[in-house]
Amino acid sequence: MAYTVFVLEVESGREHALPADAVTVDEPVREGCGPLVPLGFRSRDDVFYVRHERWPELEGRALRVRELARTSPRP
Repeated sequence: MAYTVFVLEVESGREHALPADAVTVDEPVREGCGPLVPLGFRSRDDVFYVRHERWPELEGRALRVRELARTSPRP
């Protein structure tokens, strides 16, 4: 997917770029993980987890969608 979403680790504030179709879950545990939600559907207030072999460094780390930089409207 060509659409990228920037996420921040809740504890460290480190930023990561992930595809919007990356699957996220509400809990860090594997059993009974709850609904699977594509990253592109997460709101900025959600805290979520990504579990995929492409991002093993994010395993168990709480994430949030980064707030977009505010820009002035185009004339």
